[in-house]
Amino acid sequence: MKFELLLSHWLRVTNIIYAALSSGVLAAVLAFPEFRRILFQSWLVVTDVFQLFLIILLFILLSKIAQLNRIRNGWKFETKR
Repeated sequence: MKFELLLSHWLRVTNIIYAALSSGVLAAVLAFPEFRRILFQSWLVVTDVFQLFLIILLFILLSKIAQLNRIRNGWKFETKR
């Protein structure tokens, strides 16, 4: 019973996170009362979501670095012509 409850909370949290990522408003999702209630009901869910959040932030940071490198390399390529 506890596992099913934890699984349902986990599925709700991941659905909210994926919806937020697809629309680009993760900060708005964190303001939802349901999201906060789900997070604080189980410490395991909190730690899993925190790790997922860190992975998402790392992915965003790496994609921004790659984007800046493409811009910089494209700019250098255009100036050499």
